[in-house]
Amino acid sequence: MIACQFAIRDPRVVLRVAVPLLLASGCDLVFTLEPPAPVAVCGPYEEIGPQSFVGLEEVTDFSVDRSGVTGFVMSKRNGDVRLTPIALSAENTWIVDEARLFNLDVLHDTQGVRIGRTAPAGDLFASQFAQEAGDLRVFRYELSRTNNVWAAEAFPVSPAASADTTIAGGAVEINDGFGPDRFFRHVPILHETDTLDRFVSIASSEPDARFDWFEPTVDGQLVTAAINRVHEVTQAALALGPNGKLVMAYAAVEGESSMLYLSEKLKARFPAGARLDELDGPGAETEPFLGEDCSTIYFRRGNAIIKAQAELP
Repeated sequence: MIACQFAIRDPRVVLRVAVPLLLASGCDLVFTLEPPAPVAVCGPYEEIGPQSFVGLEEVTDFSVDRSGVTGFVMSKRNGDVRLTPIALSAENTWIVDEARLFNLDVLHDTQGVRIGRTAPAGDLFASQFAQEAGDLRVFRYELSRTNNVWAAEAFPVSPAASADTTIAGGAVEINDGFGPDRFFRHVPILHETDTLDRFVSIASSEPDARFDWFEPTVDGQLVTAAINRVHEVTQAALALGPNGKLVMAYAAVEGESSMLYLSEKLKARFPAGARLDELDGPGAETEPFLGEDCSTIYFRRGNAIIKAQAELP
């Protein structure tokens, strides 16, 4: 017999169409069930325009706190690209926030730092992987509200990590609802395996506890997350979404360019996200940063940092 192939997105219609087609066509039926395309839980977004910077060179990795008037970028200072606090001026341009620079560079080399947010307060903090006394640790930097002095906490990392592991985007700290002092730190990380396959994992920790991989491990190796079976993720950012779940915006390689995607956490994993087609412009979209409740997203396109706002219903 001749094989007839049909693509059906809704498995509930298979039984209804199979019998009449078989009787009428006289061919073997081959059904391909296509899963429905993922739908973004935030957005759709509308681009507001590029951000303006004064006195800042080679700006990347933009982030902003809940107030919308202070934040961080990675920019060139003293010959190196370092973490730089910024503030919004009266002229609506971003400038170096000199007051928050005090003692920042004496903690560690702040290259490779990524900015996170506490929830629901929305305060920003910095985090990075670094070596200390031969051990890999996660460092969390926080700025004192009273005297603008930076302090650092160090957390040991599970032996499953290696020097090839780097923080790939903004972390988020959330209370799990079981008391004021019980919270978890979720950090998107980029890990290279022996075959150089790159994927994002989520590490979590309670206060004074070891960072451990949220994903299971096999023989000490991280298990590839579901998101990476579809996309080669390069950068990510976390926020609490409208359903009270963690939401990840991420940049992924697509052909010779890069696109932005949005994924809502499902149980212990992030599934492949919905592509944000409305933010597809000329050039590659990278370095996403989600604002509070993911109603705002910042990203990089070429040399510009773009702000986009969720469209009103």
